[in-house]
Amino acid sequence: PVTNPELLGSYFERLSEVQRKFEEEQVANAAEIQAARAAHAQWDSESAFRFLCIYRQLGQAGGARDVYWERLALEFPHLSRAQLADHEKTVEQLLRLQQRERGVYRDWRRARLDLLRTVGKEWAQWLSKEEEEARRRLAAVQQRTKVQRLKEELEGKREVKAVELEHRAREEAAARAREQAAEAAKQEARQQHVRHVKELSQKFKETRKKDEEAAEAARLEAEEHERQLAAQRRHFNEQRIHLRARMLDLRQAERAAAEAQRRQADLEREERIQRALEKFGVTAEADPERLRKAPGHWGEDGLNPLPSELFKMNGFSEQRLMQDPRYKLSVALQGRGL
Repeated sequence: PVTNPELLGSYFERLSEVQRKFEEEQVANAAEIQAARAAHAQWDSESAFRFLCIYRQLGQAGGARDVYWERLALEFPHLSRAQLADHEKTVEQLLRLQQRERGVYRDWRRARLDLLRTVGKEWAQWLSKEEEEARRRLAAVQQRTKVQRLKEELEGKREVKAVELEHRAREEAAARAREQAAEAAKQEARQQHVRHVKELSQKFKETRKKDEEAAEAARLEAEEHERQLAAQRRHFNEQRIHLRARMLDLRQAERAAAEAQRRQADLEREERIQRALEKFGVTAEADPERLRKAPGHWGEDGLNPLPSELFKMNGFSEQRLMQDPRYKLSVALQGRGL
C-alpha cells in the first residue's frame, strides 16, 4: 500500500503531544488527590465512608444543613463541629479532584478521536491528489506515445516520398537514355523497384515493432498503477469492514442483553402471578342446586331488597352526555373511524 511518511510522522507527533498533556494533567491531579487524602489520614475507611454517605444524602447543595449537622453529631460524637467542617472541605476537594480526573480522561479520549478524524480527512485528500497525479502522468505518457507514433509515421512518409522522387529522377534519366539501352534500363528499373519495396517493407516492420513495444510498455505501466490503486482500496475497505463488524457485534450483544432482561422480567412477572393465584385463589366445590336457588338476602316475593340506585350521581352519566349534540357528533365520528 502507498504510504505518506510525513503525514504519519505528523500524526504520531500530535498523538504524543496529546498523550504528554494527558499524563501531565493526570500526574498533577493524582498528586493533589494524594495530598488531600494525607491531610486527614487519621480517618479510617469505615468512618470516611459513613461521612461520605451522610454528605451525599444531606450535605450537598439544596439539603437541610441543620439536619445534616445533627446527623454528623450523632454519628461522630467524639469530633467537634470544626473538625467535621474541616473534613467536609477535604471531602468536597476530593470530589472535585475526582470529577476533574474524569473530565481529563474524557478530554483525552475526545482529543484522540478528533485527531484521528482530522488525520483521516488529510489522508483522504492526499490519496485523492495522488490518484489525480497518477491519472495525469498516464495521460501524459499516452500523449507522448501518440506524438511519437505520429512523428514516426510522418518520417516514414517523408522517406517514401524521397524514395519516390529519387525513383522518378532515375526513371527520367533512363527515359532520356532509353534509345541507347532501353532493355537494360527497364531491367534496372525493375530491380530498383524490388529493392525499394523490400526497404519499405523492412522499415514498415521496424516501425510497427516500435509502436507495439511502446504500446505494450504503456499498457504494463497502466496495469501496475491500477494494481497499486486496487491494493489501496482493498486495504481501506478491509479496515472499514473490520470496524463495521465490530459495531455489529456490539449491537448484537446489546440486543441479546436487552432480550435476556426482558425474558427475565417476564419470568419474574409470571412467577408473581402464579404465587398470587396460589395464595388468593378460591377453591370451592361445584353445587348445581345452588345456582337455581334465590339468594338468601332476597325477600319472600323474590325481589332484591336493595334499591336500584345506591347513591346520588352528581357527575355526568352517559345518558346526560348524549343530550349534548356535540358529544353525540364526536361519538358518531369516532365510531366511523374519522
